[in-house]
Amino acid sequence: MSHVEWRPSAEALGLTPAALRARPAAGFAGAAFPTLKRALGPAAPGVAERAMLGVRSGVEVAAVIEEGPTGVATHVVARVRPELGVGLYAATRGPWPPPLGGVRLRDAAAASALVASARDAASAEALLDALPAGYAAEALASAPSVLVTDGVVVISVSGYEVRASALAPRLDAAVGLASALAGARATLGPSREQAEALEAWREPAERAGLALSPPEVRAHGTPRGCALTLAHEAEPGQVFTAIKARFPTSLGWGLAIVRQVRGPLEAMFAPLAPLLGEPAFDSVLAVRSHDPTPRNRLALDHPMRHALTELAARSAELQIDDEGLFARIPSPLASPYDAAFVFGATQLVAFHLAGLPRPGGPSAPYR
Repeated sequence: MSHVEWRPSAEALGLTPAALRARPAAGFAGAAFPTLKRALGPAAPGVAERAMLGVRSGVEVAAVIEEGPTGVATHVVARVRPELGVGLYAATRGPWPPPLGGVRLRDAAAASALVASARDAASAEALLDALPAGYAAEALASAPSVLVTDGVVVISVSGYEVRASALAPRLDAAVGLASALAGARATLGPSREQAEALEAWREPAERAGLALSPPEVRAHGTPRGCALTLAHEAEPGQVFTAIKARFPTSLGWGLAIVRQVRGPLEAMFAPLAPLLGEPAFDSVLAVRSHDPTPRNRLALDHPMRHALTELAARSAELQIDDEGLFARIPSPLASPYDAAFVFGATQLVAFHLAGLPRPGGPSAPYR
């Protein structure tokens, strides 16, 4: 398969072709939709696209070809927004582990084809019971493999499928089910899990100058010129709090600070990046930039190194570049203290980096 085949289909569907930059830990079929988007990007010259991304009938969607040791599958994915917040995992047989069961499905078509489990089975059943009759019929008729989680509806077929005529009805079926699920969640209000998260976030978010958006379990604001966003991202068996901070202007250093756990021998004999000389920091973080002495350029004093180290220790992912900071922390942040620490550490690092002088330019106005 080549981009020659892929691009016309993307154009016919009104989507943008993309390349696969990374494979999400949960796989393309189980990943939260924001994680899926982060795994996609523009294709480099000569690299065939394997995905397309965009909006269909007001719902974010993607199509991805996944090549693995057990074969090839083509997934179409529709985002469920707001997320369901019950830990739902409902699936037919397909390229994913079977659910454990425990969630009763009253709809006849869904019950005959899907097995469902959830962290909060009673809430999941109440939400599914609020859907219109036959809610899963179109999705189940469009392909042999269907997966529904808190955040995505995935319809999959084996092999390469690049024809717009075949992708379109699956996209529409996934969009229809995702819209129905999101509508039921919006009608019923936040789940118990989401309500607990919002309560834990409320005080520290207000103190940080962020506004809460209960339907999406999200907080956002622009303190000191940094656009900060916090949101829940659900994946099978796990919920994450994703934190993004975008600097007012690009740093322009080619900066990369990433969570990268290294053992003592690896740090000593095969450093993956220049070490800063503090074992706790160097064991979990790698710093790169155009400057060969990033410690001097970044002015990482002890409080800053401590904040970065603690944030990395709590994070499943931590990436900082010229544009901003991204962290993904296993949730729920169970108490206001946990939320306040994470919010505070994120702001400390983001404000510090955003205020440092750019190459050949003045410092940010608030420093």
